[in-house]
Amino acid sequence: MKPLKIKKGFTLVEMMMVACIFSIIAAAIGASLASGLSLWGRFKGGDAKMEALIGFEKIAKDLRQSLNLPDIGFEGGPSEVSFPLLEGNMIAKITYRFDPEKKTVFRERVYLKDIMSPEAKEELERTEKEFFYPEEFSLEYLSYVLVAKSYTWQKKWTKAEGIFSAVRIKAKFGNEELEKTVLIPVS
Repeated sequence: MKPLKIKKGFTLVEMMMVACIFSIIAAAIGASLASGLSLWGRFKGGDAKMEALIGFEKIAKDLRQSLNLPDIGFEGGPSEVSFPLLEGNMIAKITYRFDPEKKTVFRERVYLKDIMSPEAKEELERTEKEFFYPEEFSLEYLSYVLVAKSYTWQKKWTKAEGIFSAVRIKAKFGNEELEKTVLIPVS
């Protein structure tokens, strides 16, 4: 009798089974990776928005706690606002300003004792820190026009005009625009 010849190798059925199993594993890994990238993108985009919302709330809190002190006064422009505030047991002039080149909102603090002291006027002790990072940032001020007996929004506010009734804060982050109106209780 002739010995049986042993064939080495894989059959077509075995090769198709391996290809099918491999494609199922590859599809599962690909879907998992796509899902992870999508989730990471949403989280990263939400981080800037969350930071902005917290920044808006901090500005709003400071504005609501502002004081009526004519020596410091309320002033503002399209990208900057300053007002008096009681911080701890000291009165300070708080300024929020937007730097369009750095795309950053800064918070600056100067204490009243430094503002009022004649010798300190040359070198005021300022504390400035980065606040949040919008692409665009603008401010508007609500005032009551006595003659017209109505409220109007203005782009600029001077110390001589007294206290504004409200501040509208607008910021843009990517495709999303955020807006908040803060009423000033001392007005």
